[in-house]
Amino acid sequence: MCFNWRGSNPKKIHLDKTVFAGSGKDHFKDTIRKKDAKGMSAEIKTALDEAIYASITQTGKILVSEIYTGDTIKHAYGFGAELIFWDGAKFFYIEKVCYSFWEILVNEDNSLSIGFANRSAIYQNCGNYSLVQVMQMETKGTGALETILCDLNLIPPINDDPTDFNKVKLDRLSFDTPFWFSSFKLKNPKTNVGWDFAMTSQCSEDINSFLYHKDGKLHLDLKLLGDILIAAKPPVPIFNQL
Repeated sequence: MCFNWRGSNPKKIHLDKTVFAGSGKDHFKDTIRKKDAKGMSAEIKTALDEAIYASITQTGKILVSEIYTGDTIKHAYGFGAELIFWDGAKFFYIEKVCYSFWEILVNEDNSLSIGFANRSAIYQNCGNYSLVQVMQMETKGTGALETILCDLNLIPPINDDPTDFNKVKLDRLSFDTPFWFSSFKLKNPKTNVGWDFAMTSQCSEDINSFLYHKDGKLHLDLKLLGDILIAAKPPVPIFNQL
C-alpha cells in the first residue's frame, strides 16, 4: 500500500498498491518488473531487510542499464536513486550505498581476470541534500584498484537553489558503507558467451568478503568471486569444461 497526490488536486490523497509517476515511469516500471532468476541469503531474516536488499539490487540494475545502453537517459530519468522505507514506526532513508560495476573475463582454466570498465558510485544521504560520487577505477600493478577520476555531485531539494552552497566543505566520500551493489558482466572470449550477474551484499575484509576496501583501495578476490558465481549456477555455459 502506498499513497500519492496530484498537483491538480493536492488536498486529496490517493491510496494505491503501487504508483509510478514522473518522466520515464513506464520504462522504470518495465525494468524493475523484469523476470530474472533471483535468490536471497538465508542470513536475511526480516521482510524489511529483504525489501532493502532487493530494492538496492533493482536500482543498481537500472544504473547498469544507464551505463551500458543509455536507455534511462532516453526516457528522461536516471543518474541516481534514493530509497525510503517504512519500519513500522517511521520513514527512513538508506543512508549510504556503494555501486560497483565490473567487466570480468573467464580464462581458459576458468580463473577470472578484471576487464576494462571498472566504475564505482557512492550515494550518501545527508539530511536535506544528497551526494552522488562517480569514480573511475584502475589497477596500479598491485592488484588493487585505485580511484583515478572522481566526480562529486550535490543533489539539493527540488525547490532549493544550490548555487551558493560551499562545495569546498564536501570531502570525497569513503568506501565505508553498509551496503554494496555489485554488477558483473562476464565474458568468455573462447566461447563468446556472456552473462550478467548482480547482487547486493555487505563487503568487509573482516567477513572474508570477495570485495572490500582497505588503505584507500578496492580489493577484489577473484578466486572467491569465481566460487560465488559457480555456486549461482549460471543459466548459460559461461565456464569452460575442463
